[in-house]
Amino acid sequence: MRELLYFITRRSYVLLFLLLQGIALHLVVRYNNHQRAIFRSSVDRMSNYLKKRSSGVADYFHLRQSNQELHEENALLRSTDARATPIRQGVIDTSSAVPYKYIAATLLQTSSSLSQNYLIMDQGSRSGVRPGDGVISRDGVLGIIAEVSPSYSRAISALHRDSRISAGFTHSDFYGYLEWEPYDPQSLVMYGIPKHAQVSVGDSVIVRNSLIFPDRHPIGVVKEVSVEAGSNFYELVIDVGDRFLRRGSVYIVQNQHRDELLRMDISTQQ
Repeated sequence: MRELLYFITRRSYVLLFLLLQGIALHLVVRYNNHQRAIFRSSVDRMSNYLKKRSSGVADYFHLRQSNQELHEENALLRSTDARATPIRQGVIDTSSAVPYKYIAATLLQTSSSLSQNYLIMDQGSRSGVRPGDGVISRDGVLGIIAEVSPSYSRAISALHRDSRISAGFTHSDFYGYLEWEPYDPQSLVMYGIPKHAQVSVGDSVIVRNSLIFPDRHPIGVVKEVSVEAGSNFYELVIDVGDRFLRRGSVYIVQNQHRDELLRMDISTQQ
């Protein structure tokens, strides 16, 4: 209280000036029609401006929420697509028709300039994420989950020297594998395709024969075709665009039959 009184005492002339200015403005506006109209017009313009700004901020946060809801709905639709769902004794068996579960996530961090690049997502074990799950975007494959905490997950990027992804083409049944040769973040290299296969620049490359990623999910397009001297296989450079340079919405995908298939594969090798 003492500090308030001290402030008023020190600033009394300024406060008195502001008070008199306020009274004068009130009298001018009240008893002069022209000034009153100008004042009301100015107040209305300021009020409309503030409403537009506040509405824009509200719409922005509403749009972010709507995008997140749409992203989650897309994940649910991908996981429960019943177009090819078999019906056995009146029961819709979605587990056998759609072996992949999709978890909507946001890519928080990504690197592309190292020899071992990683991705960080905002979904973890609480959402059912497991090591070995795949990470994809609408544009293509991104990586494989390596570590999981309750709220976050860390994935080995396809831009990693130890990454290997099974891939093929939309126009043929040949398939090989993709690796990354640092340090171009917009290209992968495809090996294992015999040179008698028909391959051309511009051919679409997709996931093939993978236990991690959905079959036929896009990867990129062929931009260079070559055969090393004395080799019977192509070395193909695949353009994957700029998806490894962007953050945003992604999906963590789980092959719900993966463990069973791995056990079958192990049993056949024994």
